[in-house]
Amino acid sequence: MALSWHARRVLVVLAATWRCRGALALLAVRQAAENVYAPALFRLEKLVASQQIPSIPATCKRRRFEEVVAPATPTFDHSLWDAVLKTHVTRDGRVDYAALRRDARFDAYIALLADAEPPTAPLDRLAYHLNAYNALCANLVAQHYDAGLASIRDLSTPHQAVWDRPVGQLGGVDVSLNDIEHWRLRAEWDEPVLHANINCASRSCPDLPRFAFSGDATLPEVMRGQFRKFILDTSKGCAVDAERGVVTLSRIFLWFEDDFAPSPLDVVCGAHHTTPHATTPILAAGDDHHLGSPHAEDLDEEVFSDGGPDGVGGVACVPLPASPCSLRYFEYDWHLNDATPSS
Repeated sequence: MALSWHARRVLVVLAATWRCRGALALLAVRQAAENVYAPALFRLEKLVASQQIPSIPATCKRRRFEEVVAPATPTFDHSLWDAVLKTHVTRDGRVDYAALRRDARFDAYIALLADAEPPTAPLDRLAYHLNAYNALCANLVAQHYDAGLASIRDLSTPHQAVWDRPVGQLGGVDVSLNDIEHWRLRAEWDEPVLHANINCASRSCPDLPRFAFSGDATLPEVMRGQFRKFILDTSKGCAVDAERGVVTLSRIFLWFEDDFAPSPLDVVCGAHHTTPHATTPILAAGDDHHLGSPHAEDLDEEVFSDGGPDGVGGVACVPLPASPCSLRYFEYDWHLNDATPSS
């Protein structure tokens, strides 16, 4: 006997429900497998990264922000770089490399870095090397951009990674990006927020700021603001899936795990979490003096939140699932952070 239209519809719905249950079951199996194997794979990746990323010797006297006094007036003038950034970097961190290469102010700044000795005052020197890394990295990409460069890693050779090739001079000394990052920044500073203030010309990197760093008393709060901005970017900084109990971080937190003591989650979200959907400060409470940052206009509004559901006393917060949670990492997008229509 032929089934009625209504009966056929019921069968279709039942079949779809069964397929959906099957898909959900497969998804649950996949998630369980990920929970088992992912940590081991991440440990292996961290081991490989540790062979390429220099560990900082214990003999290095690394500073913390609270240990230094800012100079009354920074000795190095970064105004050329500041003007270049405001002209050629978009609010979402994309860079017009073609225009950057044609800007005479950029050439003048690169020449200034090459000729002038790095400052000696700690914060002044820190700002100098942050700006130098970002400028020399951008210059390297700009010099090869017209050739259809897709990723900075394409500038590596079989015998030399791009991070180790000479990219310019600082005070008459040839340097690579690794020289600056590891021996002039990480070796001198025990500050995890460093990693959110240098940009390797890639989409998954923390955004290139639209201002030059200044070595005055505002530098620590400006750097913390950049860190908050990165963490609040759920596409590459930090994302929380409360239902699954999964926190996904940038792979920077995996590769440089030792720089985020006692652990990346502790640095990002504070102490251990026992309350479901708890909200904890990204950085220690009391750091809300960043609200007066001279570069607040160049940061997204939520970075300088005055509290509310996702903020505590002006400190940006990340809602977390109940403890324990599973830690995952975003795939790293090495495509150029260029501002061309095709990107």
